[in-house]
Amino acid sequence: MSARCLSLCVFLLLGAIVPRPATGEVLLAPGEPLAAFHLEQLLAPQLPPLGEGERYDFSWSAPRLPLPNPAAAPVRLEVRRFSLEGAPARILAEVTASLPSGESTQLQVVGGLRVLVAVPTLREPVPAGTILTDDMVELVWLVREALPAGVFRDPQQIAGMETARRLPAGRPLTARDLVEPRLVRRGETVTVIWRAPGLELTGLARALEDAALGQSVRLVNVDSNRPLRGVVIGRKQVAVGDWP
Repeated sequence: MSARCLSLCVFLLLGAIVPRPATGEVLLAPGEPLAAFHLEQLLAPQLPPLGEGERYDFSWSAPRLPLPNPAAAPVRLEVRRFSLEGAPARILAEVTASLPSGESTQLQVVGGLRVLVAVPTLREPVPAGTILTDDMVELVWLVREALPAGVFRDPQQIAGMETARRLPAGRPLTARDLVEPRLVRRGETVTVIWRAPGLELTGLARALEDAALGQSVRLVNVDSNRPLRGVVIGRKQVAVGDWP
């Protein structure tokens, strides 16, 4: 078998696999063409570890894939040299392809590498003032370097928040897009609760401004028009006076 033939075989064989050692070695079955996922399996141990919710995205410029493999015997592929250059990262690798007979050749691998991050985005556009629920959100893989600062990475950080403005679908969300949900809205009639030892009184008031849980809010009594100020303790509920 010619060195060129062996080279093609081996390079392709990168994909059929027996468990892959941490050293970046792949054993290919006879006649199996080399595909992109074979190269990814071979070179993955050479790459820096990823964080939670991240994965690599590869693109290959050499060799041209899938690469036919005429070898009639298993081919062992091992990484001889590996480097990452530039930004975005460029993979340069030299792979040794060897047959059980002892024949071997060197294969040159060139590709691009990006890190993708799973970030929560909206399934559909939503108007301002919408309280987000789990079914409104989906995870989308986006390029890490292209993400704006302060992007939410955990869907649980978004559920229950309120949109500060109209938001489009499919875009990563930041702290500027969301606010704590307003449990009291301006113009609403709310229940005012006053407590003292052994006593609890309730009444109605109209909210003069929006407020979230734990925030102070200005009110006016609906019967006397007396101004009040209290703290939001629930949806349309405001505590005045002493409150544990």
